Amino acid sequence: MGRPRRARRRCAAVAARTRRSRSPRRRAWSPRRPGRPGGDSAPGHCRYIRPVDNIDLVRRSYVAFERGDLDAVLADMHPEIEWHQAQGLPHGGLYHGVDEVRRNIFEPLDASWWSEFSATPDQFLDAGSEIVVLGRYRGVAKGTGKLLDVPFVHVWTVADGKATRFRQFVDTAGWVDALSPV
Repeated sequence: MGRPRRARRRCAAVAARTRRSRSPRRRAWSPRRPGRPGGDSAPGHCRYIRPVDNIDLVRRSYVAFERGDLDAVLADMHPEIEWHQAQGLPHGGLYHGVDEVRRNIFEPLDASWWSEFSATPDQFLDAGSEIVVLGRYRGVAKGTGKLLDVPFVHVWTVADGKATRFRQFVDTAGWVDALSPV
């Protein structure tokens, strides 16, 4: 049968507090004491409930992108994600939804512009529901053979385990220079 009714209610209350938690790194309160015989199965004790770690979610997208798994990149995005691509880029602007992001951002990277391309994160900064990523774009332009090597800042907003907004800040002149034939 498991835990007594009072213990089950207490675990539900802990889970509810954890879901409402503002900081993804905050630990949920737990009456369990370390080293207690029986671990979480002891009556009246519930195990630690870990909320989605926003940095892990964002990091997972970069790892999937690096291995070329676009479906995995898009899987962690909310279906109605708001994507802000830096103005001044050939595809700069605001896009709504995963389908627009796929069609206007990711597909042209390989098909039209770059024979090689990477977005390498160097640092992830936790700002609660926002994750700031510092990194570098590197690539070789298809039409010109010129190299791209520019720093970027990405700001991801995460809610309920999904990326809901992406904002890109980048040296657009370096990007355009690599793509320009002159």
